[in-house]
Amino acid sequence: MRKKILRNIKWQAPSNGRIFDQPFNAKNNDKYMNDRTFGVLHYINNKKPTFKQIKIEIKQYLHDIFPNHPKNKSCISHFLNNPLFYGLIDECPSIEGKRYMLTIDGLNMLKNYELQKWNDVLESFIICLMRVKYTNNKATNRTKTPSLFPFRIIFFLMKKYGKLSKNDFESWIPFIRSRKDLNRENFNFITDDKKYDKIRIWVISTLVQIGIFVYEEPTIY
Repeated sequence: MRKKILRNIKWQAPSNGRIFDQPFNAKNNDKYMNDRTFGVLHYINNKKPTFKQIKIEIKQYLHDIFPNHPKNKSCISHFLNNPLFYGLIDECPSIEGKRYMLTIDGLNMLKNYELQKWNDVLESFIICLMRVKYTNNKATNRTKTPSLFPFRIIFFLMKKYGKLSKNDFESWIPFIRSRKDLNRENFNFITDDKKYDKIRIWVISTLVQIGIFVYEEPTIY
């Protein structure tokens, strides 16, 4: 008998937005998430700011260095949650409140980006992916998922099955909690309104945009 799936226990996406939206060497003024993310890293590296400082300064700072992009209207957490989730920045307590700084991975990635070493930027990000962990992740502290490494699981499943479908990412993978859930054939897939698409839309699409994964349209006969 298959176990009952607890639908409220699922992988939490860091935000409703991609951390990157095009290859690192691409220049397209219609897209801005790469600029925004590296702008945030640049700002945090220079300022080591508190949350209060970020709230006051970050939108104007990004507009000043990327004037082709309109001033962003996102709430402040949207600037921080993605880099926190992927381990590019960290928040540390201080007497002024939470203070933000780059991690070693964030420093390496920013340095390679500024030197235009695009392959090294991609390699730095893949290393970050391998370190991402639930549940002690400051960007996803609401998740009830047991302690696991989501991208290690995704890469393992890609190797095992060759391809993963849209349905896999909405009805199976975000609900993986233990080793026995890694078998697609034995998993009791989520259906209908219980499906969960945020991992596919915001996380997996990032990996497609920067060239780690390749998306193929389904063949119609």
